[in-house]
Amino acid sequence: MLDGGLARAQNRVTRFGAFLDSTLDRWGEGVVYIGIVAGCSKAGFGAGEVLAAAAAVCSFQVSYTRAKAESLNLHGEVGIAPRAERLVILTIGVVLAGLDGGVGVSARGQNWLALALTIIVVTTSITAVQRTWHVRQQLRQEEQAPK
Repeated sequence: MLDGGLARAQNRVTRFGAFLDSTLDRWGEGVVYIGIVAGCSKAGFGAGEVLAAAAAVCSFQVSYTRAKAESLNLHGEVGIAPRAERLVILTIGVVLAGLDGGVGVSARGQNWLALALTIIVVTTSITAVQRTWHVRQQLRQEEQAPK
């Protein structure tokens, strides 16, 4: 999350660096969700497995809508759940769940994790819709602009 900001602060920004930053961010986020699915599986927490998979898919949809908008030379960074917010919610949920490498997760911990993942699923779904609507509005304005 900090590598792109560091590059900008040092004035070492390149187009390939921006591409690589976004690509590696998606990969890293995916690895976190895989770890949560594996931990939930080990704990016998099937609902957590499904919620983690859904959160991953919804999170990637947020990233995709932004990337696709930008590929069309449109602004795509709107919505209530960009990456930083998702990571904060996820971190809080994992910490409160007490996932600590195999000790197991209590029922209360499972509830915290399920809550965090549900919040991510809901807010990322809303964000993807917000971004889609935003792109639609931009395209309508372009179509209606005098030529």
